[in-house]
Amino acid sequence: KDTTLTSTGRIIALSDMLLLAKKGRQNLTDMLQLVADCNLEDRDAVWSMFMRVAGSALSLTDGNEDIEEKLRKFRRELAAYWYNELGWDDREGDEPNTKHLRITAVALSVGGEDPGALKIALDRFAAAKNVEALPAEQRALIAGAAVRFGKPEYVQQLMNEYETSQNPDVKDCIASALCSTRDEKVGKQVIKWGMFN
Repeated sequence: KDTTLTSTGRIIALSDMLLLAKKGRQNLTDMLQLVADCNLEDRDAVWSMFMRVAGSALSLTDGNEDIEEKLRKFRRELAAYWYNELGWDDREGDEPNTKHLRITAVALSVGGEDPGALKIALDRFAAAKNVEALPAEQRALIAGAAVRFGKPEYVQQLMNEYETSQNPDVKDCIASALCSTRDEKVGKQVIKWGMFN
């Protein structure tokens, strides 16, 4: 919250606090509150640390759906300002930091299961018809949304595209999307398919 620190200083401070939390010398809940208080942070590099803090908290939920929903809400609220400010699409004259901050806000909103963000992701997937036609920086998160929240046939569609694509980035994005499923049946389908491809 102390903006007298440079962005590098803020990253180092958060990294040190996270290491202390892993050793039990810093309260992760306090860190989440600190991150929430800094939702107007404008440097994407600092946001990478915010995401690490949120990810560390998520790794401790042990499948508790109530806590996981609270963390999804946390991500939605954390990203809300920049998501509303920057939207999905790059604009002429955007600096690299702005472009990175935009995709971070979109990723947090989709990961937090914001209904509006999920609708846009699914609409874009349907319009693109394949992963390769999506903007490179949005491929994995849109395809992941399609796997988790889209039509059941999207899973097979992605498998088919994986098998025919010559683009390694597209293949990586599809693999990441397929592995993001929370559906046991889809998970078994993906594992069976992966064993033979």
